[in-house]
Amino acid sequence: MPAVDAVITDSQQPGSDSLFGKKAAEVRAKATMEGPKGQSRVILAEMPLTQKEAELRTNMEVQAIQASLIRVGITYQGWLRPGVGGLWDLAVDYATIKSPMLFPTKEGQLRMKLWSYAYSQSEAGTTTTVEFVSEKAFAQKAADAKQNDGFLSNGATAAQAEAAT
Repeated sequence: MPAVDAVITDSQQPGSDSLFGKKAAEVRAKATMEGPKGQSRVILAEMPLTQKEAELRTNMEVQAIQASLIRVGITYQGWLRPGVGGLWDLAVDYATIKSPMLFPTKEGQLRMKLWSYAYSQSEAGTTTTVEFVSEKAFAQKAADAKQNDGFLSNGATAAQAEAAT
């Protein structure tokens, strides 16, 4: 996915006697990101959405973009986490990936969040494949779709209602 500075979701919702016209036909939410200025990703919702649902859909798209920006997969021999032991835990595990070729910075490393893991066995032995993504992919929003729940901050603003034009 390309980097963008805004994610916009357009939708509509079913009308009723009290909800009709533009308010029902033009539901829009927008979130801004740290990306190239002037490049937006506009999503036409897959189904009718309320305003809150459009905000949640927009926030999910921001997280998907962040997850796709940096993704590292590693396969190693054995079941246990290298250096610390124990099995991987999606809820809490991070790793510092050291690779000057992947991360051309002074340190040549990046702290990343565990995205997935798979254990497998074959005649050659046991292997574990782990996949890591940028911490920004895990910025969560609270149930109201507006407040950050404090887990991580991804530099993007929460989706806000916006008038469609």
